[in-house]
Amino acid sequence: MNVLGIYFASMPDHRTRIAFMNANALLWLTGAWLYVAVPSLGPAYRFPEVWLPMAKLLERTQYFQRLLMSNYKAVLSAPTKEPQAINILFGVAAFPSLHVGFQVLAFLWMRRLTKWGGLVFGFFAFFIFIGSIVTGWHYMIDGIAGAALAWLCYVAAQRVPAIRA
Repeated sequence: MNVLGIYFASMPDHRTRIAFMNANALLWLTGAWLYVAVPSLGPAYRFPEVWLPMAKLLERTQYFQRLLMSNYKAVLSAPTKEPQAINILFGVAAFPSLHVGFQVLAFLWMRRLTKWGGLVFGFFAFFIFIGSIVTGWHYMIDGIAGAALAWLCYVAAQRVPAIRA
């Protein structure tokens, strides 16, 4: 994410710089509000019997999923019981996948600038989409929604009129 941000920040074309940053900000802000509006737990939480046999292969994933789930349970119990320690940085939301969304947004912008950049970020988007499903962090619909949100943000940023300096 940093590399792409630096790349676009160094663009000589003012319009491209501003449009990319607008699309990026819109993606993350809209995605964050969707996390609040449509809270969900990833598939690893819904089907633990699928992931438990793989626990030895996914120790780090299992560790972080346990942290997220215990934090989620603390959030749910806060209004009714004595509050437990809640870490506001441990959100439990999977819809839409902003990991996939950002890579699709990067793909859409990079393909305008260079054939190779579009190809590289297209592969990143595809593998992150597949990986997020295989590791149990997202449902397929989360990745599709992230990609659709990225496309909408890309189109919206193109429609905003350029600011004259």
